[in-house]
Amino acid sequence: MLQDTTSNYTVFLPTESAIQSAIKNNLFSNKTTKDELLYHMLNGKYSLDTLSSKRHYLQTLSPTYPIIIVSSNNNNVQDKQLQVLAGPTIANVLNYTQCSNGIVYQVDQFLTTPLSAMDTISFLPNLNQLENEIKAQNLSGIFGNSNHTIFAPVDAAWAEYNGVSMPYGVIVHNLEYEVSNGVYFYKDLVTNNLTLHTDYLLTTINTLSFSNGTIAVTGSFTGKNSPQTIAYVTRTDILTSGGAVIHLVDKILPADSNADLMLLRNKKSIATTHNNNSDELSISKASKSTVISCTLFLLQFVSLSFYL
Repeated sequence: MLQDTTSNYTVFLPTESAIQSAIKNNLFSNKTTKDELLYHMLNGKYSLDTLSSKRHYLQTLSPTYPIIIVSSNNNNVQDKQLQVLAGPTIANVLNYTQCSNGIVYQVDQFLTTPLSAMDTISFLPNLNQLENEIKAQNLSGIFGNSNHTIFAPVDAAWAEYNGVSMPYGVIVHNLEYEVSNGVYFYKDLVTNNLTLHTDYLLTTINTLSFSNGTIAVTGSFTGKNSPQTIAYVTRTDILTSGGAVIHLVDKILPADSNADLMLLRNKKSIATTHNNNSDELSISKASKSTVISCTLFLLQFVSLSFYL
């Protein structure tokens, strides 16, 4: 495939250290499938300027894992901040090499293909408390539907809300309230303020977008005696294999504010300001001349007749 000089391809090639880390964590081995390797490849040549211009939702060459996200929030042409969002993985682009039939971007992570919603929650280190509650209460079915958007509260949100002391019914209702019908990516949330229907009865939540790219989610306002929770999205667009998308939020949205007020007693008032969305990470300046040494990864491509 990559020998075909009549076609152009874009390849995201993990560094040697990234491959070794993937091997250590059982993410890459001789059992790695062709589909998983094709998840690193795009049809067509995407230049650095093109990929850095906005968040791109791109079709990979993998029939099983079709979507990958490439994003940058830095408009400085001389120092792009480019990331690849692949399943639960965020990979930073370190440099790139122009080829006669495409372009190769070197990334610092092996691109993990999308996992199920529950496996994704288990994979992410800042969702430990959510995972513990789901498993302890046998609530994995709440996240089993495909056409959904999940606003997953991070560990700090549970600590602030005193979430470990919630009764079983409140936990169920709150988790159902974090799940909305339909798939809404960052691109949908950043351009419009939306009202989303949740899995908790007939309730809704509202999304807010700000000029700096920050996204927030608010619960239903229940009156002057019930504070309106504003949860800020701290990470967006975590793809899952079932078709759902996960966004991480910094607060738990109470499904029933009147019933849950007692759990907020003596807690600090919910803040209505927050730092900018910290989805992006800094990378070093791209270099066109970097030599890529990823022997094992290339051998896998060779074995499948996909080699540079």
